[in-house]
Amino acid sequence: MSFNKILLVLLAPVIFLYGCSVVEDSPWNNEPVPVVYSVLTPDQPIQLYLGKSYSENDSVKTCPYPESKVFVCGDDSVWVEMKRSEKDSTIFIDSSGLLKVVKGGTYSLRIDLKDRTVHAQTIIPNELGEIISGECIVTSDNEGSNTNGNNYTQKRCNLHLNYSLPTANSCYLTAFSNKIGTTPFLTGDNLQYGNFFIPYDSVSVTINIITVDWVLKKFMMSELANSMMFDSNDISSIIGSYGGVRPSFSNIKNGVGIFSSFVISSKSIFVTQLTH
Repeated sequence: MSFNKILLVLLAPVIFLYGCSVVEDSPWNNEPVPVVYSVLTPDQPIQLYLGKSYSENDSVKTCPYPESKVFVCGDDSVWVEMKRSEKDSTIFIDSSGLLKVVKGGTYSLRIDLKDRTVHAQTIIPNELGEIISGECIVTSDNEGSNTNGNNYTQKRCNLHLNYSLPTANSCYLTAFSNKIGTTPFLTGDNLQYGNFFIPYDSVSVTINIITVDWVLKKFMMSELANSMMFDSNDISSIIGSYGGVRPSFSNIKNGVGIFSSFVISSKSIFVTQLTH
């Protein structure tokens, strides 16, 4: 799965959280501060956004901290410097390829600025949610049509899944870059979902179970995630739509934002076609 698709499914459940959020009072003052967004996952390069919270007295800058030095380290405590993806970019990447994200690993962030050092830490989930078994039974093959109204493009299915959940972290399900179900996170050991849509020619579907760390879960449940209007419901929309509003939850010391992680486990489910 590409990094962009992973980002797409990462915050897919955010739109479902409105009305069931836990909103916390922001503990920070009104002084402009660094804003950091980075979400780690195994087998994908580390990327990080560094911006600045909004102030009426602040001039608009494409690169608010030109002097910044961004470092990340793993369990070996060897700091690796992240580089800007382009000149004056707010996106930093591990251009050296030295950082490998692995399950159960602890990763620390350090950003050196003129007037402060920004810190954060995340532990990659080690115990994953797992889909044990499932079935996808087509109940209607005439859902949606093309412009002439004759050729149908998708089918409605009844999706039934059995799964096991980790004890320390929370999970949700996705397929085709969309969240499955109507609750923010999974509970119990099975899901029965009768409003599952698949492309018309599908013979199998890949279901992903996303296990998030407690930081990402709390961020998803925060006022920021609920109040933002996402077109694609991904973390890149947070970066693109960010206008200086400080999040309701943060794990960034001497700044605001999140440094968190998630892990994906997938299973292919055979599609039982409709019998006419």
